[in-house]
Amino acid sequence: MKKTLSLIMIFIMTLSLVSCKGNNNSTTDVSKTEVQAKKSEDVPTISISWGNEMHTGIMYLPFISPELFEDEEIRINPVSESQGELQVKGETIAILNQVVTKGGSEVATLMGQKHLDVGYTSSTAMLTAYDTGTEISILCPIQSDGVAIAATKDASYNTFEEFVEYAKIPNNLLKQVIILLLVVLELF
Repeated sequence: MKKTLSLIMIFIMTLSLVSCKGNNNSTTDVSKTEVQAKKSEDVPTISISWGNEMHTGIMYLPFISPELFEDEEIRINPVSESQGELQVKGETIAILNQVVTKGGSEVATLMGQKHLDVGYTSSTAMLTAYDTGTEISILCPIQSDGVAIAATKDASYNTFEEFVEYAKIPNNLLKQVIILLLVVLELF
């Protein structure tokens, strides 16, 4: 709706400026403006957030050292400190507006207010927001660094290898939970 209204306003402004010009090339000027407006409409703008902590800070890399990604088919081409072009084989498919956030609760709030389209953030914060009625979806986990497997103090395993062996025991509740999680992850 906003894009359509913007295009109509651009068209009206262009038409009024062209008619004041009094030049025979007015039709060509209007056509050029319509093509430019159509072209910018074809490339979506996505508001995306990430924090500056270790887990989400990797998104800064294309802005800090774009030369590292010059030869990649899919890359972010920085336009400014807070905006980049998402490119595939040199063609811009989206404009990314970077929104730096302080943490998961801020991302959840901004998403609930429709100020963000995508956020790299804490799953816990998003689950809490979802549980309180915020209309969001966790699409997929994208990294696992810094995440730990926690167990009760009296668990029958103490190392990751022991945990894997425990998970292999037939009719084990843990094994059933792991299989369920894998099935759910495949759905996404």
